[in-house]
Amino acid sequence: MNQNLMNRKINRVGTNTLTVSLPRSWVKKHKLKQGQELSVTEYGKKIVFSVEPAKQESTYSLQIPEGEFLLRYLERPYIAGYDEIKFTFKNYEILVELQEAIQRLIGVDIVQQDSKSCTAKVFVTEEMKEIKKTMISVFCTVKMMFDTLFDSLKKKNFENLKKLKSLDDSISRLTSLSLRLINKGNVIGEIRSSVYYASLSRELEHIGDQFSFISQACEFQKGDEINQELFNFLDFVKKRFELLYDFYIKPKWDKVHFLKSARNIYKTKIHGLFKKLNYNEAIILQRLLGMLSDITHVTECVILLELF
Repeated sequence: MNQNLMNRKINRVGTNTLTVSLPRSWVKKHKLKQGQELSVTEYGKKIVFSVEPAKQESTYSLQIPEGEFLLRYLERPYIAGYDEIKFTFKNYEILVELQEAIQRLIGVDIVQQDSKSCTAKVFVTEEMKEIKKTMISVFCTVKMMFDTLFDSLKKKNFENLKKLKSLDDSISRLTSLSLRLINKGNVIGEIRSSVYYASLSRELEHIGDQFSFISQACEFQKGDEINQELFNFLDFVKKRFELLYDFYIKPKWDKVHFLKSARNIYKTKIHGLFKKLNYNEAIILQRLLGMLSDITHVTECVILLELF
């Protein structure tokens, strides 16, 4: 998609009306005439004018067989961008399960139901449509997971690790919302920007998923001291993620080297560290290494989003 940056002055017509002229070349190309309507879509600080009419609400209908994982049936049309999802089923108990599954998706409510069917509708506010705000929420949630894990191990408060599950659920909900926004076209710019945002969403979700494995290993480790070198490595990964979060909020290119070189800093020490760990500690180290790799991938996504 070609993008030509143009400046337009705001003119006042009457007392309360402000106007901006359309580019002459664009008007001529699309053969626009006085009185013709344009579709106007607002994305945060940006407004997009298009010749095509605004997208109408879309409906997806499906029948749910018994014994299937209901969240997937609900999540896929939600992510695909459908505004209304109609379900039919033979067993009324499925409705109860559907109501529980709906709680895991942002902005979805059941608007109609009976013993063999129900209709769910997506209500997404304008604020929810801003992809960058959604991604910041994901970053903040992952950051909270690092803080929770670090503090729990430092204070030996293993009960506190249970908070990681609810935080991971929040990341899943936000990831589904971000992918929905991408598919609905709520990303300004070329198609590759959408690809980078989708990759960013998945990579952050993958980092969040690692915490469940680490939490489980910590539970089995309960009562035993965590190897100090391993704890230091957790602190290292945590600080690298905090640096990545700062870079996403306010990109400073001098931070890129520290983020992309993170894996190399510990490379020579890792092999020796594995030999010092028990089975559960080795699992924790393996997952932290996966996070470090994900941080590098997220860094690349953020760089590409800044460039394009």
